[in-house]
Amino acid sequence: MIRLVKDLLPIAAQDTFESRWSELPPSVRKVLIDRPGGPIDVGKLSRDVRHILVRTGLYTEGVGLLHDPPFFDWIRWNADSLPITHEGTP
Repeated sequence: MIRLVKDLLPIAAQDTFESRWSELPPSVRKVLIDRPGGPIDVGKLSRDVRHILVRTGLYTEGVGLLHDPPFFDWIRWNADSLPITHEGTP
C-alpha cells in the first residue's frame, strides 16, 4: 500500500508540483533538472541560487536538500518536458 501511494502521489499532485515549478526562477529550475533529488554541491552554486533554494524551502544550510521524494520524482519523470525559462523569457 505504501508503494502504491508513493507511485501515485506524483501523478495525483501534478497541479501542485506544476505550481511549485512555475514559481521557481530559471536558475533554480536548471539546478533541479540537472540533479533532481540528488546531491547538490551548493558550494558550486552562485550565492543568488543558494539564497533562492533556502528561501523557497528546498534547501536548509547544514541539513541539505529538502527530503521531498514525490516532488523530485515528478521533476525526474518530467524533466524532458519541463520548461527551464518562464514563458516569454529566453
